[in-house]
Amino acid sequence: MIGGFGSLTRYPKAVVTFKVYDRTSPDPIWADYRVAGEPAKSGLQDTMGVADSSNATPQFVEAATSAFNELVARYQKARLPPPPKM
Repeated sequence: MIGGFGSLTRYPKAVVTFKVYDRTSPDPIWADYRVAGEPAKSGLQDTMGVADSSNATPQFVEAATSAFNELVARYQKARLPPPPKM
C-alpha cells in the first residue's frame, strides 16, 4: 500500500477479560485479563481506506470463539489441584 492506495486484508482478533464472583465478597474469586484468541482465518478487505464489513459477522464470531475457548482452557487449568509435593 503506497500513499493510502491499494488494498490489504485485516484479520479480526478478539481479546477478552473475565471475572468470576461468588456471593460472599464484592471482589472476584478468579479473574483473567486480556486473553487473546487467534486471528480469524479469513479477513476483511480494505481497499483505498474503505473497509467492506458487509459480511463481517462470521469473522468476528470466529475471533470471539477463539478467545473464549482460550479463556475456558486457562480457567480449567487454574482449577486443577497443585501437583503432589515430593
